[in-house]
Amino acid sequence: FYAVLHFVKYLAQPLHILPELVGLFLLGCVLARAYLGTKLLAFSIGFHMSAAYLAKVDRHFLDFLGREPRWFFGTDRWLAGVLGWGALIAAFVLVAGLTRRQERA
Repeated sequence: FYAVLHFVKYLAQPLHILPELVGLFLLGCVLARAYLGTKLLAFSIGFHMSAAYLAKVDRHFLDFLGREPRWFFGTDRWLAGVLGWGALIAAFVLVAGLTRRQERA
């Protein structure tokens, strides 16, 4: 649901937005896990703000490095490639591990 809300105006071309939709789905999972693990909305908001900032800054970083291959680096956003997906999966594992420790304490 989180991911689809970002693309309501693009739903006529679902295959064109599929890579970024996958990335936003993963980001939604990270945000949900962060909230469920800490019961603090501020943590999820901070993570979302960081991701939004990275989405703005990544253009400068990727212009310096280049964008090939596109399947790895993404199209024009970091969420649309394997590199971004891997970072989100790593973030999920990190958040899950950190919040699991807090739940035990």
